[in-house]
Amino acid sequence: MITDFYKLLDIYERQDAAFAGVGYVSLGTYRGFIQPTGGGEGFKNGKGGESATHRLYTHVTTPCRYGYKVTQGGQSYVMLYAIQPDGISGTGHHKEVILGIFE
Repeated sequence: MITDFYKLLDIYERQDAAFAGVGYVSLGTYRGFIQPTGGGEGFKNGKGGESATHRLYTHVTTPCRYGYKVTQGGQSYVMLYAIQPDGISGTGHHKEVILGIFE
């Protein structure tokens, strides 16, 4: 099962403060599996294009929203889009989240 590959990852919510700039608040530690996407997969959120570089497989209860930061194994990613956030094929088991490299 895909859950056999789950490893610990940390998720952070972006916080914009008027004078303090941008910061991140931890939402906790979850389990997931991050895999590189096939070369050059693109995603457009209606405004501009962003490069999808990785895909996160995680439990349906893992919080995900555009702009959340994900860290695993010393690498940081930004969430771009959740595919079927209520579970792949209606299983309620896991979801896929499209990630980009956090810069």
